[in-house]
Amino acid sequence: MSTISGPIPPSTATKTIIFPFSKASDRFYTDFYLSDLTDGQLSPGDVTQFLSIIDHEHSDFIIKQVVVWCCYFLTLMAVSYVSFHFLLGFLEGYQFMIFGWILIFGWNFGGKLIEKRITKDFKARCQKIVNKQNRMLRMKGLRWKLPEEFPTWIELCKDKKKKRNSDQAVVLTAQTQSQQRLDVLAQNSSSVSLFEDNNED
Repeated sequence: MSTISGPIPPSTATKTIIFPFSKASDRFYTDFYLSDLTDGQLSPGDVTQFLSIIDHEHSDFIIKQVVVWCCYFLTLMAVSYVSFHFLLGFLEGYQFMIFGWILIFGWNFGGKLIEKRITKDFKARCQKIVNKQNRMLRMKGLRWKLPEEFPTWIELCKDKKKKRNSDQAVVLTAQTQSQQRLDVLAQNSSSVSLFEDNNED
């Protein structure tokens, strides 16, 4: 399995499951995953379905990167064309300087700014998807995480399972029982008062 060039993905640990991106299949590698890794909280189908959404975003990101790289190539061809005409004497020195600076500025600044914007937008969209999924996984004690090295890999973290619902149920039961006791006491008090009034009569 070959991954995206860059940092080597870490190994899966007790609290973190690592899903590296495979260049061979153009998707995040999930074949190793079993539901036992999350104590049955998340099925392989759930993992594959979620990561397929991230895979789609990554495919769009690659297409936009290819467009930027094509612009780089065209800029390089333009620089070569201008240089060639200058060497043949078709361009004056000042014309060569003007065209040269315009092309270099467009290559070094414009292209890089566009590439950074594309990368930033891609990660922001993926983070939005992750946040939405994490809201549904919170009660299962699971959480997707985009590391700094994303998209080289993505992480599924096993946090402490939330017990909010069970705690609320316990509190509600206790409140119900307390209210029942108060109702019984109030009923008994009413009965005693009625009995005393009858005796006075």
